[in-house]
Amino acid sequence: MKRLVGILLIALAVVAMNIGSSSTFNKMEVERDVVVGYSDDPFIDVQCITTCCLVPAISIKNNLDSPIYVKLGWNFCDHECEMKVGRIDPGYKKIVPIVPGVNYTIKATWDGGGAKIRVNCPCHRRKER
Repeated sequence: MKRLVGILLIALAVVAMNIGSSSTFNKMEVERDVVVGYSDDPFIDVQCITTCCLVPAISIKNNLDSPIYVKLGWNFCDHECEMKVGRIDPGYKKIVPIVPGVNYTIKATWDGGGAKIRVNCPCHRRKER
């Protein structure tokens, strides 16, 4: 009787291993919230500033762990304009001169993700430190 119970337990374990290890997992999609713009600790920090020469500008800082590739877009007289800002490495920022009062869209892409950040800089903003 003990032998029969032992054989049945071994057979049950083998069947359980075969059932538990079969899988057809081949694709996964994940969404997560990304903090951008004006907050305490954004992944991509975007600010309207005035440079030392009193030129209005947008400051774009990369707080991610990977480089980002940035384009700046705006609409001028019903014509879509886009300017390549370029690569911004982690911890660095780029300052882009702008015309105040225009709606800008910052398109940032990185390995496995991307973001569109819309910003409108008023005529007067804080000075860059």
